[in-house]
Amino acid sequence: MTRGLLLVALLVFSPLVIAAQILPNLNPKPRPNGPYQIRGKVVNGETGQPIAGAEIRIYENAQDVGEMFEVRESAGDGSFHFDEIAEGKYTLMAARRGFAPQAYLQHENYWSGVAVGPGKDALHLRFPLYPSAVISGRVTDANGEGIRNAPVKLWKASLESGEKKISLEGQGTSDDLGRYRFEHLAGGKYAISVADVPWFKRFSEVTRRSKVVDSGGPVVMADSTNSSLPGAVAPRKESTEDNSPLDLVYPIMFYPTGRTVREASWLLVRPGEEQTADFQLNCVPGVHVLVNTTPTDTGPWRLRILQEAEEGELDAPGAIERQIAPGLVEFSGLAPGNYRLQLMIPQSGGVQEEQVEINGDAQLDFGGGISSGPVIDGTIRFAQPPPNNAGVVLQIRDEAGHKTVTRSFRTRVENADKTESTAFEYSFQFSNLAPGAGVYELTAVSPQGVTIEKIVATRGRANGSRVTLDGTGDAHLTIIVSESSTALRGMATKQGLPFAAAMILLMPEGGQAELVRRDQSDSDGSFTLPNVVPGKYWLMALENGWELPWADPEQQKALLGKGVAVVIGRDALPPFKIEVE
Repeated sequence: MTRGLLLVALLVFSPLVIAAQILPNLNPKPRPNGPYQIRGKVVNGETGQPIAGAEIRIYENAQDVGEMFEVRESAGDGSFHFDEIAEGKYTLMAARRGFAPQAYLQHENYWSGVAVGPGKDALHLRFPLYPSAVISGRVTDANGEGIRNAPVKLWKASLESGEKKISLEGQGTSDDLGRYRFEHLAGGKYAISVADVPWFKRFSEVTRRSKVVDSGGPVVMADSTNSSLPGAVAPRKESTEDNSPLDLVYPIMFYPTGRTVREASWLLVRPGEEQTADFQLNCVPGVHVLVNTTPTDTGPWRLRILQEAEEGELDAPGAIERQIAPGLVEFSGLAPGNYRLQLMIPQSGGVQEEQVEINGDAQLDFGGGISSGPVIDGTIRFAQPPPNNAGVVLQIRDEAGHKTVTRSFRTRVENADKTESTAFEYSFQFSNLAPGAGVYELTAVSPQGVTIEKIVATRGRANGSRVTLDGTGDAHLTIIVSESSTALRGMATKQGLPFAAAMILLMPEGGQAELVRRDQSDSDGSFTLPNVVPGKYWLMALENGWELPWADPEQQKALLGKGVAVVIGRDALPPFKIEVE
């Protein structure tokens, strides 16, 4: 059971606002009565001890969280009950101060609905709640003095949709004593980073950031953000500013001493733990980078210097830029480290990028200009009028596996009387593709259930869902799509008994991640996989599948032996019964 509305429910069910008088939903919706009960016990997911005083809420519609019906509090032994319940499925959510709010048997954004009715056991629920974790620390300077207002970021390594990812989990600033604190965390692997400027530079003219310079020529913008890079460059001493004793910077630091997230020491934090990560920031001389570009008369151009990071951008505090002459830009106030420099001309869609490791004053030459890659564009038409006005999100994947997505927009047509109407036709464009020849595979990734039926190329060559470019020009396509999907329902069992909280995985024979469907089995073992497009699949139910990188090709090969081959057509299928592995 999923899905998106869980996040909204959690936002109003925060552990910071547990007191009933400040909860926004004070008047639960009347619910239909019935002869059934829901009974269970709330326990600490780490220790198994009962939790008293937990607030348990019951919501209608297990598939999508609907209105809240009733609120109960767990007794001293952790027990709770809801009486006079009608037949159906329900979502239970619980929270208590010191415990992250969770749905029943929640994994990622999936949980198990509670099935109530004849032959359904809803009287012996064990509802584990996992205590919140905390990471705190102090940011100090070389003299051990606390640094106030230092930007601190929290990164998390996790498994999302079968892939290992590093994402920004939270951010904040240190207090007057240099202390910071991240609370209400789920257990997991975390990294901490600090990127700051010395206090004296905050009040200096030298600390202007992301300034736009217009000297009558091209517009140049330097965004002090983030990114990645090797490739040494030669030092240059023609800086337009003499090095100042105050031209000092703090290098970005990932706890304890790393310069990038890959050099960080990851903190393995268990639920309920509090761990400490202290930082001492030491000033180093700032470096200057001169960037030479070829002046262009094709319109404004944009120059960005980005600091290395993963899954998001990191600020380069204190970095400034100024145009020295047409085509010559200086960046100063940079700390030594890895950077990505981008030169963009929006009108041509061209991008040139250099990845460099900067350890001292340096010079980059973009005099070769920008080489623009081919463009794949065209129109999307529905085989039948779509039931809604939503656009289609297309994904393109090259032979190396790199993916790019774009959203299509409705085409406006003009009638003979000069009035506008909207056709069931959409336009799209993929630009900035790699220069030269290439083979690209197109997929409709949203809304779920939309599939590509046919591609006709007036430029380029199309074969099925693949488009081949010969390197001599762009491609223009007409894509016919249809909304042809069905729902797959079934029952997960183990040793003949219904099994709750199994990860249900429907994997296409070709391994396309965008066609994968997942669910979590409910308390009666039932599951529903919506918007399954026609094709050949493997269906499996995994007891411990939530920690598996199932999107990895090698892992997929290992999993296929645990599945059942399924052919999905356009018609609804009878319910499947599948044994949990």
